[in-house]
Amino acid sequence: MAFCTKCGTQIESGEICESCLAKAQAAPAEAQATVAPAAPAAPVTPVQPMQPMQPVYPVQPKKPAFDFKKYGKFIGIGAGVLSMPYLAEKNGFITATLILIAALAAMTLAGSAETRRVTTRAAADGLDFGFESKDGDSGVLVISDLRPGRYRMLKNGYPVGIWRADEFAAGIDLEKIMSLPGEGRPASYRLTLKPVVAIGVDALLPKPREMTVLAGRLALPAGGLDALDVKAETDATIPSEGYRLHVGADGVRIASSDAAGAFYARQTLEQLLGSDGAALPCVEIEDAPAYRWRGLLVDESRHFMGYTAVRRLLDQMARYKLNVLHWHLTDDTGWRLEIKSKPRLTTVGAVRPWSTERFRRGEEDGVAYGPYFYTQDEARRIVAYAAERHITVVPEIEFPGHAIAAIAAYPELSCLGEKSPVKYPYQPFVWKPDVFCPGKDTTIRFFEEVLDEVCAIFPSRTIHIGGDECVMTNWKTCPHCQARMKANGLKTTEELQHWMTRHFTDYLASKGRRALGWDEILEGGLPEGAAVMSWRGAAGGIAAAKAGLEVVMTPCTYCYYDYGQGLGDDPHEYIGGCITLEKAYSFDPVEGIPADKRKFVLGGQANNWAEFTINEFDLNWKLWPRTLALAEVLWTAPAVRDYPAFAARARLHRKRLVSEGVNAAPVE
Repeated sequence: MAFCTKCGTQIESGEICESCLAKAQAAPAEAQATVAPAAPAAPVTPVQPMQPMQPVYPVQPKKPAFDFKKYGKFIGIGAGVLSMPYLAEKNGFITATLILIAALAAMTLAGSAETRRVTTRAAADGLDFGFESKDGDSGVLVISDLRPGRYRMLKNGYPVGIWRADEFAAGIDLEKIMSLPGEGRPASYRLTLKPVVAIGVDALLPKPREMTVLAGRLALPAGGLDALDVKAETDATIPSEGYRLHVGADGVRIASSDAAGAFYARQTLEQLLGSDGAALPCVEIEDAPAYRWRGLLVDESRHFMGYTAVRRLLDQMARYKLNVLHWHLTDDTGWRLEIKSKPRLTTVGAVRPWSTERFRRGEEDGVAYGPYFYTQDEARRIVAYAAERHITVVPEIEFPGHAIAAIAAYPELSCLGEKSPVKYPYQPFVWKPDVFCPGKDTTIRFFEEVLDEVCAIFPSRTIHIGGDECVMTNWKTCPHCQARMKANGLKTTEELQHWMTRHFTDYLASKGRRALGWDEILEGGLPEGAAVMSWRGAAGGIAAAKAGLEVVMTPCTYCYYDYGQGLGDDPHEYIGGCITLEKAYSFDPVEGIPADKRKFVLGGQANNWAEFTINEFDLNWKLWPRTLALAEVLWTAPAVRDYPAFAARARLHRKRLVSEGVNAAPVE
């Protein structure tokens, strides 16, 4: 038996079922690229392979101070012209000769910048690879040695990645990960090394909670894993999302209590394949997650990643048994979701006239950004794609702070109304008092209508309503806010925010949903009925759990992957801080929480805020391999963290990610 690579339906043979084949033949090419597959009928759905990355890089890295490749020839010609007058002088021959030598040197350097391919140290390290430029522009990509056994990739002089010599053995397909537009025609490069990396029984990640390796191997049929007849059964005693996997001489059996468990068993099965891809080791595995919420936050307000990039990320999340995509869609810098009753949110709120210059904080790059946003149809397709991989998409609609993009579109939502100084979305480096006015009934009704449309798109029980970093200065003098406070007996602006949080918690509850907010929602009163996401360390989560509120732990000290990684020679820009892979692996979601209150901890997640994450290439570098640590912490929750053993497994998985076109950072 095999599985359709489009919808996951079990079929007798081949790669695609008759229904999907008919749809593919009837649909236009563009529709084939964007329409999500139908929900799978089979209990076990294979993750679709990653598609090649598209070269969407809206912001360029900082340029080098001088480009010899571009100007060397002109310098040489100019020097040659300058030498001419000296030849006419009696004693000018030596001077002219020196100038001509300098001219030739400049032109030679320019030529060498165009023809360099790979430094010779690669051969000394025993690397067997070749570099090919498909369009003949051989000077754009250079692999240079930083020191023995360590290499840096450059694109027109801009550093874009670092790899150690041993990690080249993974196989790096630059056609997938290395194309920066805005420099003429898109260039295609391929660095050919070894094929896709196998994982095997000793390097499973996340590590199963219980595993016994048996003697022998199970040979696969000619069609490989997809042609294997897997016997599935239901066992109500197995925890939700858990599974029992048997691989023996008699075949493969999977038992689970739900479809998610069967799906995760399939992910483990795919990792078990050996390097030859022809046999599976015989094993008995009993596995189940330690936490219900195993998430990643992607911030698309500050920099937009796009439909295809999100689908690729969902594929990788599913492989490592992560089950929540926290989708940050609104902020000061842009509103990224179509709201049909509020069209200016995207016609105005999804466009900004500039972004921050890379590596020059506070400086404007002068490049218009947008309009970038998801239509409701695109959002629904992403939700469906995620659901097939047993991932819940939790949208975040931010209020009452981080409001600049929405206020630019609808200034009446602010305390100042039409007098608001906000004219377009932007990234303030000092938080501004331009926030929503909770004193106006029109503001409250506005967000009720927004949430009506959001709930119609996203079936998630949880809707994130933000609540963080709200500057309340204007509320203190706003007549509408003061009237609201007086009418409700509120003494502080923190209590006014609590009133707004409680209102929308109740509003979402009336629609069968639960509000989730950052830990600031604890200020001003206990948000009964809401869940809390603890980011300012663990204190907010500890307080919420003690009060009986459900909690998602994401302390910035362990889970903010926009912080630096502690890598030497790192060419990427970070907001600050440092979370090494080892520190990410040391994260414990229940640390400091009394034993009898740990039941309120849903789990945890990592966040990548995108002030300095400009595209998918940048995002992947910051997420991987640290997300591997997160995946094991939240699934296996090992009592003793053996970091060296984890790092050894992570190196192999990092090689596999890179071989598939994911720009993963090295495991130091």
